Amino acid sequence: MTSCNCDMLVHPVPLRIAAGLERIPRQIGTFAEFRRALLASVPAGGPLSRWRPGNEKDLGLMLLEAWAYICDVQSFHDETIAHEVYLRTARLRPSVTRLVELLGYVPKPATAASVDLAILADGRKPILLPAGTGFRSGAFGSEPPQVFELAGKANVHPLVSKWQIETPRPSNIGTANPSFLLLENSSADLAEGDICLALDRDADTRIALAEVESATDYEGVDGDTYSKVVFTASLRFTPATLIASVRLLKPGATTALKRTVTATSGGSSSISSTGSNGLITLDGLYRQITPGNYIGMSLGGDHRWFRVIENREVQLTVADPPSSSVGSETVNPPPVTAPFTRLVLDTTVDSATRFPNLASNWSSKGNIANRLIVHYGFETAGVATAEAATRITGTTQLRLENPVEGPSDGTAPSRFLFQDKDEDGAIASAELDFDSRRLILDPDSTFEDSLLLPVTTFGNVVSATRGESVPSESLGTGDASRVNQSFTLKKQPLTYVSAPSSGNESGVASTLKVRVNGVLWTEVPYLYGRAPDAQVYTVRQDDAGSSTIRFGDGVTGSRLPTGATVVAAYRFGAGESVPPAGSITQLIKAIKGVSGVKNPVAAYGGSNAEDVENIREYAPDSALTLGRAISTTDMQAIAAGVPGVRSVRAEWSWHEKRQRAVAHIWYIGDSAIQESVAKTLRAVCDPSTPIVAERATPIPLHLTIDIDIDERYVSADVMAAVQTVLIGEKEGFLLPENLGIGAPLFRSELFENVLAPDGALAVHGLEFKRQDPISLFAIRPYRAMLMRIQALLTARSIAPVAAINRPAFTLDIGNRTSPTILTLDLANRDGLREFENFVLTPSPGHYFDIIAGSLKLNGEEIDSA
Repeated sequence: MTSCNCDMLVHPVPLRIAAGLERIPRQIGTFAEFRRALLASVPAGGPLSRWRPGNEKDLGLMLLEAWAYICDVQSFHDETIAHEVYLRTARLRPSVTRLVELLGYVPKPATAASVDLAILADGRKPILLPAGTGFRSGAFGSEPPQVFELAGKANVHPLVSKWQIETPRPSNIGTANPSFLLLENSSADLAEGDICLALDRDADTRIALAEVESATDYEGVDGDTYSKVVFTASLRFTPATLIASVRLLKPGATTALKRTVTATSGGSSSISSTGSNGLITLDGLYRQITPGNYIGMSLGGDHRWFRVIENREVQLTVADPPSSSVGSETVNPPPVTAPFTRLVLDTTVDSATRFPNLASNWSSKGNIANRLIVHYGFETAGVATAEAATRITGTTQLRLENPVEGPSDGTAPSRFLFQDKDEDGAIASAELDFDSRRLILDPDSTFEDSLLLPVTTFGNVVSATRGESVPSESLGTGDASRVNQSFTLKKQPLTYVSAPSSGNESGVASTLKVRVNGVLWTEVPYLYGRAPDAQVYTVRQDDAGSSTIRFGDGVTGSRLPTGATVVAAYRFGAGESVPPAGSITQLIKAIKGVSGVKNPVAAYGGSNAEDVENIREYAPDSALTLGRAISTTDMQAIAAGVPGVRSVRAEWSWHEKRQRAVAHIWYIGDSAIQESVAKTLRAVCDPSTPIVAERATPIPLHLTIDIDIDERYVSADVMAAVQTVLIGEKEGFLLPENLGIGAPLFRSELFENVLAPDGALAVHGLEFKRQDPISLFAIRPYRAMLMRIQALLTARSIAPVAAINRPAFTLDIGNRTSPTILTLDLANRDGLREFENFVLTPSPGHYFDIIAGSLKLNGEEIDSA
């Protein structure tokens, strides 16, 4: 040995274990270190001071190395056991559960899914479905059929089993001053060149007289054929004009004005006025034109409408015979007169309210009486309509097709299931008016996705939970000499159902009922603190899903009496795998009057037993709540335990509808569990705490990644490994529950994960897409967009000058001959904030969803579903 520190043997090396490690470096040495230390200690003195190790057959060396092996194994096991003592480093589930029990935390068991079922019934009398009525799904994926049962009895009525949704049509015109209308093909009576009066019976000012430019058959998107009538002038309708109030009229006859008027009474001009009213004299007597009728007047392509106020009959001279002499007398015969119709109109013929497209005054066009055509005798020329909708949404006004008959006992469903042409489904709360056949959806319960018509709705909606009943299972007999006597249920897993209520921190409830000598005992989370004679028991699940029932020891909880029969009734079946829509079609046991069952929407809310990672994350937080949720951290920990919640984010934020700050809880999961999340939180929060639970909004994530692969490795294997790292089940970096809600996506983290597998050398191409590609990761999207536009304009020899004004910017694009202004609005970014500093961050309540988006690795589309 020398005095150099590198030649000094220090054994064992002092342990320096930092806090927060996921692996404890506690092993003080391996075989090599122990062997070296043993050999180094031989010359130090003692009986072996003169011994020197010989060759490999030396018995002394063999014994020394055997001891080094023992020390190596002992040190390895010391480190392994030490890992199981700390929550962060424990690798075995039993160790984790044992540690969190010290905090009073009970890991969440597997919970049962729920499903909303539509019951089809025959007859006219109500039908009772008893509690425990069972329904069986078909097999799906790799899962066997599952059984769902009613928790309580339910009444269904044949008259509300199902209806067809009436195909809705837009009720409003939808556009201002339209130039065409669609008419029902069977009612259309308009042709090219016809004059048409289009009016809104609800508004006197929305009237127009126009000429038909064309009338052709038109096949709508709904597959029906309509008559499309195009007019030479725009009609005076607003977007809000009701289609049902539109009248289309065409004249049954035409006439002209009296060309030369010499009146014996009532004036002398064929076109005149009196006050604000117009006067016209027709070329004959038209008593069929009555007050209130519409007439039209045309001068070339200028068409105007009027309403008749009064029909006057006037005597006008039609001939003035010449005088004649009879002897010395001159005879002047009286003029020949005839009755004519003079109409008093609602306004003058040159009223600005009747100018189509700002036409000029007729009075400026000279003598027009000989050129005017008067239209009268207007009759219906068609019924205006609109193309039928092909899809309905939660905001569509729904109406049921006939027949709709209300049950005599007053049964009125409040929840409805919907199934469309593609067998997609939805559920919503609604109120049905049997008289008007209108189905009014609850605004807080409208379904999210649109449905393709035709759509069937079902009124007999019942909720069932997964789990098959075991009505009576003998567990064994009691033995008072044994403490904490335990029994294991034969069927697994035991069914737990969601049960948010005050005093139930777990938010779930067991379906197990245990009777001892016929007396029902009570399940409790712990035996600690129970009276010696308390008839209670606990239930725990192992890694295999088996449930063990444990009774007291006579100090905390009563022992079982000797010879007492222990019988359990329970349901079994739970987990996150749920049957898809349309897979539950059969009753386990036939019920008279029930003809079928459907589940238009998939089951929801099931969850597997809480995994080790979740226990590590949420057990310490839940211990801090002490049964009450005070902070958003408390709320987040409690909401994470609700069955079906994959990820959760809680924060205080301003709520526009409530106009106050609320505890906003966003979660990733099925929309059907929203109420369960809210109820669970309200049960553990102060009643005055404003709580809003909402499903987080996904932002489809489209990623294209080009990876440089080491040629020594098989490319397919490396790509498969990268795919597993990014979207592998449970652990995938890009999975929504791992990215989190409102959490940023860092480019550096993405690179780290992509390059984690052996053989992945570098990322030489990375593109993020939503609707517009963003490939410059360190540049704000405004500037990136601007640069691309500038490059495009430069290529066209146009010099752009841009002024950015968030959230929109305007490009003043000009060349010497044609200046142009281009405005781009970037305000609508669907919950995305600016992408800068190598990070992309969604707004609160949003999350990146690779499942709804796409992933390309080296040009190959990866199935992320």
